[in-house]
Amino acid sequence: MELTDAYKDRIVDFKYSGDVVKTEDGSKVTTPWIVLLAKDDATLPTLIFYVGKCIELGTSQQHIQGLLALIERVKKWREENPNLCKVPD
Repeated sequence: MELTDAYKDRIVDFKYSGDVVKTEDGSKVTTPWIVLLAKDDATLPTLIFYVGKCIELGTSQQHIQGLLALIERVKKWREENPNLCKVPD
């Protein structure tokens, strides 16, 4: 698959593409970004590890609270949709 340079900047592991915009100011994220899906069995442990690492590094309380809320949303979604949860592919 041949990709234009502009498209390559928006692709994530050749599966997903798009733009990410910060909710706080509407600016486009220009650094590389990743996608973790709630349905993937690796996502929740990854998020839990990530929040622990952020705490260790001294991340802002606002960011920590946002991550903890995200973890709760992922847990709830997985509990409500166990038939959709699976090993990442």
